[in-house]
Amino acid sequence: MKKIVKLFAAIALITPFFFTACDNPAFDGVINDVVSEDATVSGSIAHIARYNASGTEFLILNADGGMRYKRADNRSHGSWQTYGALPFSLHSYDYYGSKHNGEQIIKIVADSEYLYILSCTYKNDNDDGTVAPDLLRLRRAKITSLNSITLDAADWTLLDESKSGNSGAIFKVYKYSSTGYYYSAFSLFSTNAVKPEHRKVFIRSGKYNAVNTSDSTILTPKYYELADGAIKPYAIDKAWGGNTLYTDLVSNKVNVYGAAWFDSEYKFFNNPSAVTNETATTDATKLYYANGSYLHYQTEAGYGGSIGANRTITALAVCADSIIIGMGTWDASTGISTYGGITKSDLNNGVPTGTTKFKTNAESQITSGYHVYALLNANPAEAELASALYAAIGIAGTGSSTGVAYSSIGLWSYYPARGNWNRE
Repeated sequence: MKKIVKLFAAIALITPFFFTACDNPAFDGVINDVVSEDATVSGSIAHIARYNASGTEFLILNADGGMRYKRADNRSHGSWQTYGALPFSLHSYDYYGSKHNGEQIIKIVADSEYLYILSCTYKNDNDDGTVAPDLLRLRRAKITSLNSITLDAADWTLLDESKSGNSGAIFKVYKYSSTGYYYSAFSLFSTNAVKPEHRKVFIRSGKYNAVNTSDSTILTPKYYELADGAIKPYAIDKAWGGNTLYTDLVSNKVNVYGAAWFDSEYKFFNNPSAVTNETATTDATKLYYANGSYLHYQTEAGYGGSIGANRTITALAVCADSIIIGMGTWDASTGISTYGGITKSDLNNGVPTGTTKFKTNAESQITSGYHVYALLNANPAEAELASALYAAIGIAGTGSSTGVAYSSIGLWSYYPARGNWNRE
């Protein structure tokens, strides 16, 4: 049987694009006697971006149908709209012509002005009988209204086109000739701050300790910022990893995956899970970030401490009285299917007090068989049970022994009026 190899979304985490799972009716929509909502947002969702269009806050993500969006203050099921002015057609395969058409959206991020889409085209690698990434394209657009779309495809600007296997590319993808497998060595990440003026997007091009390569251009990362709608070199000389501030990324071979605006500066991390307790009207007084299975926090006075979460932390969302913690593994190729799930820690004046049980059905819906790729609280100023919360989940491996369902892959939500976590 020919191998089918898809590009992993290693922008902020490694996420599979296609999954297989055994539907288990005993677990599908009847846990805790909660009636399952119809799935309206499905697929492998890498990130939930905040974006302001003419003063209105929107949430935007990649999912089935391409780019999906809704107003951040909308708290009703089935409200996600499909953006109809993409500058490309979505990826499809022409079986009769044996070729790939269109592009697959890898990730959507935003800063204070622009929305950015990273997408990928594919080709057939006939030497190894695989599907191979070909071109990675980064585009941006300044959208003034999502309630009444006025853009067309011509309004998107192409910022970069990276060719797979090109050592000079910004978004580096390379092939290991011994196996025919393709690897990515880049990261596209953002602060995703609540306040638009604190939103910033960065690119890591290259990766220390990238597997199966001796290419020095890949093994020596460079960093860029997206500023004024353009890609510009950016110097990152220090990053946090747990309670350690690495001030020499080169000698310590630290790869930066995440960023947050805190204490009047951008802070960087060796993990994509980094958030603050910033709200629309207040600056952040606490910074939270993950390192392995530990949640660390800082105050304006400096490093504060950590709590354990038992499994690798992959996503965080802050509430006024708690912090939601998503878990999973970074590498889907391991096939480990019980390292995920969701937990929480209550906050005492912003300080995590240790993991505890939910008062909702979160843990019974998002079990350890599911890996949490993104979390977001639409309004972190609100308490957990008063918040609109979102979780993007998937499956590592087949999930055949963990009672998970393929139909659950996608976006989940908690709304106060509904009072439970359910399919979005």
